[in-house]
Amino acid sequence: MAVLPGSGSGWVSILGMLRLLFHPTGMCKMPGQGVLVGLAKSLEKLSSGFRINRAADDAAGLAISEGLRSQVGGNRQAVRNAQDGISLVQTAEGALNEVHSILQRMRVLAV
Repeated sequence: MAVLPGSGSGWVSILGMLRLLFHPTGMCKMPGQGVLVGLAKSLEKLSSGFRINRAADDAAGLAISEGLRSQVGGNRQAVRNAQDGISLVQTAEGALNEVHSILQRMRVLAV
């Protein structure tokens, strides 16, 4: 007999695509419920590509991972800033070359 979502049952959503129906009061009667929860966790890890998706998976590992992600983000920004600085210097160099050309022409015309 199927139990509908509004009648005291619950839905376990896996990745928003696969939904599994379970009855909370009858969980002890369902030995496969633990398997379904394990399947949901495995699918979440596979779909995200990460070994750690939340603190419950590995709290210390998550803290280390977030710290490394932060450092990578900072390094990427540093690279972008360096590239912007190089572009600025190249633009200034072009302007100075143009000023030099103008001054050379003025010198030729003055003589």
